[in-house]
Order: sequence, then C-alpha cells, then structure tokens
Amino acid sequence: MTTSYFLDRELILLGVVIALGLLGAIGGLVRKNAELRRMEEALRASNRELEEARREVERHNSRLQAVVRDYVAHMREIERGNLSARLPISGEVEDTDDPLLTLGLCLNRITASLQSAIESERAQREIIEAQQQAIYELSTPIIPLMEVPGTGSIIVVPLIGAIDSVRARNVTRRILEGISDYNASVVILDITGVPVVDSGVAGYLNRSIQAARLKGARVIVTGISDAVAETIIELGIDWRGIETLRDLQMGLVAALNSLGLEVVREERPLLPIPAT
Repeated sequence: MTTSYFLDRELILLGVVIALGLLGAIGGLVRKNAELRRMEEALRASNRELEEARREVERHNSRLQAVVRDYVAHMREIERGNLSARLPISGEVEDTDDPLLTLGLCLNRITASLQSAIESERAQREIIEAQQQAIYELSTPIIPLMEVPGTGSIIVVPLIGAIDSVRARNVTRRILEGISDYNASVVILDITGVPVVDSGVAGYLNRSIQAARLKGARVIVTGISDAVAETIIELGIDWRGIETLRDLQMGLVAALNSLGLEVVREERPLLPIPAT
C-alpha cells in the first residue's frame, strides 16, 4: 500500500508538472499569438500607409503628366507662331511654392515678352518700310504735266543727286510705273540735278530709256550741264541714240510737238490807262 501511495503521489506530481508545463506553453503561445496579432495590425497599418502613398504618387504622376502635356502643347503653339497662347494658370511666381506652377507662370511671362518684342519689331519694320517707300517715291518723283485724249500724257521725271546701282533700279521702276499709271507717251528725264555722269550712270540711264521705249514711250533727256557734257565726251560715252535737249523748257516744247500740240503766245490787248 505504501508503494502504491508513493506511486500515485509521483503520478500526481508528474501530472502537475506536465500541467504546469502545458500552461506555460499555452501562455507562451498566447503571448506569441498576441505578438503576431500586433505585428499583423502594424503590417496592415503599414500597408494602408503604403497604399495611400502609392495613390498619392499616382495622383502626383497623373497631374505631372497633364501639366507636361499642357506645356508641350503650349510650346508647339509658340513654335507655330501663335504667341498669344497662354497656359491656363494665374498668379505670381513669388506667391507660390509649386515648382510646376512656377514654371508655367515663367513660360507665360516669357511668351508675353516674346510677343511684345516681336510686335514691336514688326511695327518698327512697318515704319521702316513705309519710310523706305516714301524715300523711294521722293527720290524719283513722277510729275504728270498734260494728257491728250486718245494720244497719251507727258510726265517729267527729275533726277537729283548721285545715282548708284540701287537708285538706278528704282529709277527704272519708277519710270515704268509712271508710264503705266499715267498712260504716258512722252517721258522727260531731267538730269539737271545730277552732278556727275560717268560710264556707270550713263549705263543706268540707257537701260531706263530702253525699258521706257519697250513700253511705247518716247524719252527726252534734258538738263545736261556743260560739265556733264564734257565728261560724256571725255569718257567716250555714246549718247547719239538718245534724244537730248538743253533744258526742261525745250523738252516740254518738243514733247508737246510730238503730241501734235503747239505752244502759241497769246496776244492780249493793252488795257487803257484810266484818266486822272
């Protein structure tokens, strides 16, 4: 009985030890399970943060792509010459910390400055062209004198100052324009104001005269001074095929005669002197 008592006691103690071990293991498992749950919650929170960060990155990328598309379209409009194009943004560069908005505002400012500069340059160019046209017309004026119905008109082209290659081309153009505009049949080319006639100037005048003749107009050169006549002889310039007269008055008389008109002095009776 004593042996059985001690055997039962050992079994009980063993059971208690086993139970205590199981309780300890279960407690450890419970703690582990709690720790795993905490880790799972932390992982879920981290995943939520990562998902929110991913969504924020996607929103930022989507906005960046839209802005880049707008900027590229804006630059293409500028490349096509549409300097009135502006990005759909407003504000001031100093009032924003957004680099994309700052870039857009800078692009709008640059485009506006470029448009203003080009418009100013265009206005200056138009002014210069108008001035050049005025100088072009004033340097070689066309003076219509008389028109005879069914026959044509007489125009005078006075030349004043030195004649170079550029002005010589303008002289030819102006003579041809005058013939067309006024239906001129006689052109009086007065060179009283031309100080020097050399071989170059003579060549320019010859070409202008030939061009006028091709238009069916008669050309009379007047105003050849003594110095110019001597220069032409010394240089051996042949003007035998050109009709020349001493002054504009003689040229006008010859032009009238070519149109079948005659200058007649009008005889006016003397007025009686009133008696005092």
